[in-house]
Amino acid sequence: MSQAVKISIDSIQYEGEEKSQITSDIRGNVYDKGGVYYIKYEDNLEGLKGVKTTLKVKDDILSIIRQGKVRSIQEFNAQEKTDFEYKTQYGVLNLGIEVHRMGIDVGPSSGRIKVDYNLYDQEGRVISRNTLNISYEEE
Repeated sequence: MSQAVKISIDSIQYEGEEKSQITSDIRGNVYDKGGVYYIKYEDNLEGLKGVKTTLKVKDDILSIIRQGKVRSIQEFNAQEKTDFEYKTQYGVLNLGIEVHRMGIDVGPSSGRIKVDYNLYDQEGRVISRNTLNISYEEE
């Protein structure tokens, strides 16, 4: 059974000394399937408008699954560096994620996720340092 929720996403990206911040408030749904939580919503950010996004939380691993004009499965795991493909209409980028800190506290009607991580290009060079804060609560 799903629960309608308000979702708040705050993303901070540091590229060298340059900082950019994106904040988004959207509505979505949360599902609990045997202790695995799925938070589903449709993106409303520039460049991602209409992309269906699913956050999958299993134990201490966060996966961000995007389907639409952008397709990717990003896995955030504090135990290992992970690689993923970011597919757009212009081509495919091969990227990597290394998590420095992660906190996950999710439930059927509210939750919080915080991830501090580096994003790498296919050559293993750091593209950016990032902080992602996601929270949701029952409508």
